[in-house]
Amino acid sequence: MPGSDRRSRTSRKHSKAESYNSLPPQPEPERYYEQAAKPETWPPPSFLFSINTLPVNDEPSEGGEPPRVNENGRWYPPIRRNGFGPQIPGEQLYRWAEGGKISLADDCQLYEGMWWSRDSVPLAEYRASTMFYCSDFTQFLVATGDASMRHMDEAEDPHNRWWPLTFRHDGSLSQVEEVGQEQNLAGTGPWVNALGLRSYRNRRTSASSGGLAGNVAVIIGLIAFSCKSEDLRTVLLTDRAWHRGRWRGHSREDGRIDERGVVVTIYIDPENDQGSISETIYELEWGGGALLS
Repeated sequence: MPGSDRRSRTSRKHSKAESYNSLPPQPEPERYYEQAAKPETWPPPSFLFSINTLPVNDEPSEGGEPPRVNENGRWYPPIRRNGFGPQIPGEQLYRWAEGGKISLADDCQLYEGMWWSRDSVPLAEYRASTMFYCSDFTQFLVATGDASMRHMDEAEDPHNRWWPLTFRHDGSLSQVEEVGQEQNLAGTGPWVNALGLRSYRNRRTSASSGGLAGNVAVIIGLIAFSCKSEDLRTVLLTDRAWHRGRWRGHSREDGRIDERGVVVTIYIDPENDQGSISETIYELEWGGGALLS
């Protein structure tokens, strides 16, 4: 454990978390899908996030699982935990704060595969999502939590399968989630193509989109796939491609490579005891308007 002050694991996790710590309870439409402006919360919300690379292990001779394909012979991600290789931790932990300003969370440190606060306490996880870009045909598939930590075929719904990207519509706002009601975005905008969402456009309308909200881990995953893993720090901190909720774009080569996988984990911010709790992040996802537009 980093530091000399060893402390027990914090109990401040998402109040509805299960063993894979994902998919918080879904919002009630009458409470979270209001069009009215919402008052600014105080203290302002914040959270930390990490993006790990998740390789596959499709060599049975090395303890892996044979590649999975659908009825059309197209590749699908593994459903058994031994179908994945060891995760490659991202070199940085990031902080979302001040209405969407991205910075390094350099008050925390990585030790033995876990992120720890300056007080030598392991960070409390709010949610995680696993995403793969399968191919230009299948595109994105999403799983709740860290898919490499369980056998999906032994898990309960909705943790037992890979899901296509889906959305809930709140007017022109698209709320992304694993198990949504809509297959298309509510509108269009300059960020749609940049995030690889061209095929998710609603061809029945040319209305401008109100942006993306919902599962913030999936939104960050889409941003991670907009570039190669080695360019992500530059995209976030130098290019400021996602800054204060606006997609400003970047000129890096996209990272939508066949069979590429990432695990995005959202953490409670230990430096913001009141503004970074499960309730405030949940409200930010589902009741605070667009997180990216």
